[in-house]
Amino acid sequence: MAWCKWAERGKVYIDMSTIDPDTTRRVGAAVRATGAEMLDVPVGMGPAQAATGQLTLMIGGNASVVEDCKDVLDTLGGEQFYCGRVLAQRYHQDCQ
Repeated sequence: MAWCKWAERGKVYIDMSTIDPDTTRRVGAAVRATGAEMLDVPVGMGPAQAATGQLTLMIGGNASVVEDCKDVLDTLGGEQFYCGRVLAQRYHQDCQ
């Protein structure tokens, strides 16, 4: 994927987009192939909560990477739910 030419070992891509699980899987594979890490972080709530840093975050990815990104995630969201590996929360959302 040409858009991830920035990715390299030591960097983290936080995906907060509204995309389907197959696209998330492809993006994750492309990012990991560069040596970078990816967190899959779909959000709940809306623009008002985004403006005040009160989004609900459903976080998927390596737990140590989540911990490394804690300050960024805390700025973005109020409630945070760690769901395990990348894609775990996407499947949970599909089931609701």
